Amino acid sequence: MASSTPLTALVVDDHPENLGVLLDVLSRAGFRVLVAEDGEAALETCECVRLDVIFLDVSLPGIDGFETCRRLLANPRVKDVPVLFVTAHDQTADRLRAFAAGGVDYVTKPFRADELLSRARVYATMTSLRRRMRLAHQLLEQSDIAGALALLTD
Repeated sequence: MASSTPLTALVVDDHPENLGVLLDVLSRAGFRVLVAEDGEAALETCECVRLDVIFLDVSLPGIDGFETCRRLLANPRVKDVPVLFVTAHDQTADRLRAFAAGGVDYVTKPFRADELLSRARVYATMTSLRRRMRLAHQLLEQSDIAGALALLTD
């Protein structure tokens, strides 16, 4: 799938070092990266920007990452955006809570940049494809077969 629009990632973490590493890794890979230092800022950001993937820490000031994930995914604008937890918490109970909250993946720090990027690309591309399929379906419902085909073969 060719696209001239960069994929947009939201990184939610309150530690400047972690933000810096993720910002650097994702930016170098061509992602447009937005940053939120707490759950409330993440919730506000998702109201303004179309996201392709979210990276979320568990430990955040205010509402924790689990609750932030639940609230993000309750928003119709974000409900289909994959949330990857990137955290130092490596207990099985934390992993299970992350998946129960709606996270699609769980990566522990320190992480391998190439592995994280591979996951990010897969999830973000799936989000983009899901959007295109939804739009193609709408076009088909309007009997715009040529428009749907053009969208799907672009």
